[in-house]
Amino acid sequence: MGLGGFNYRNPYYLGWLGMHGDACVNTIVHFSDLIICLGTRLDDRITNNTDKFCPYSKIIHVDIDKNQISKNIYCNNFFIMEIEFFLQNNINFNINKNWWKFIIFFKKFFKNKYKNNFLICKPQGVIEFSYYISKGKFLISSDVGQHQMFIAKYYNFNYKSFISSGGLGTMGFGLPSSIGTKFANKNKKILLITGEGSFQMMMQELSTCKQYKINILIINLNNQSLGMVKQWQELNYSNRFSNSYVYSIPNFKMLFKSYNFYSFDVYNLKNFYLLLNKLLKLDIFCFLNIYIVQKENVYPIQLYEKSMCEFISFFSIIKYEKKFSFFSK
Repeated sequence: MGLGGFNYRNPYYLGWLGMHGDACVNTIVHFSDLIICLGTRLDDRITNNTDKFCPYSKIIHVDIDKNQISKNIYCNNFFIMEIEFFLQNNINFNINKNWWKFIIFFKKFFKNKYKNNFLICKPQGVIEFSYYISKGKFLISSDVGQHQMFIAKYYNFNYKSFISSGGLGTMGFGLPSSIGTKFANKNKKILLITGEGSFQMMMQELSTCKQYKINILIINLNNQSLGMVKQWQELNYSNRFSNSYVYSIPNFKMLFKSYNFYSFDVYNLKNFYLLLNKLLKLDIFCFLNIYIVQKENVYPIQLYEKSMCEFISFFSIIKYEKKFSFFSK
């Protein structure tokens, strides 16, 4: 939820942590000896198994709400105050050079990897292209599911521009939130990135867009399935898929034609690149129905009820507890 609060270009920025967080961050945090938590609830999306969370760490928790202190994870010290005040008056420390070398190593080793292909559409490529073509100037709204995680991983936020329901799981959040964002930022480009499952939850709000002439750009990452449900069924239930494939998708072109809105079907990254470049110059409502690779999953993902550093990467299950136990010395 804090993406964009810290510039991704800063060399000290490592990414975000938790269930679908960066492997580098999860590993580094697990083996850290001191963690300063600023305004976080330390909920299960971050910690995984609370009994195995950061066993070598002392934790300092800063929050304006005293009820959050040691609520989920015991902290060794705490401050009930505004984060800004804490940062202005308390941060003055040096990072061990050898420790920083390990951090740089993990940052390079665990860099998000995927093989791009201009003849098809991979969700990672669509998100990265959206960032580079727009130069990060979109205000991004998302629905819930795999596309939400792909946005967080591959759209490099320079400032607070990500409107998301986070871990609440509210499918259908995207279209209404993008409408509200446009009302509040009439001179800015609004991009909604959604999936065909989430979009159908609230697509009746297209009438609101027509009534108030709300011009937003919608990218629908269409894998004809409830992607995150399918991924969990694949990983935890031996590919026993149940109600995770969407066979009743409407004809989106006909739907948007009925509202007198523009829509396009996209099957490869080359066409997406050309279309998006043209659309950035126009102030119209447009829906891009992008058929992405159906089997593409979000990695890494933490192993259920395990520690921060036990997860499935792009290629295999990674368990670092024994291999890098010297960090605790």
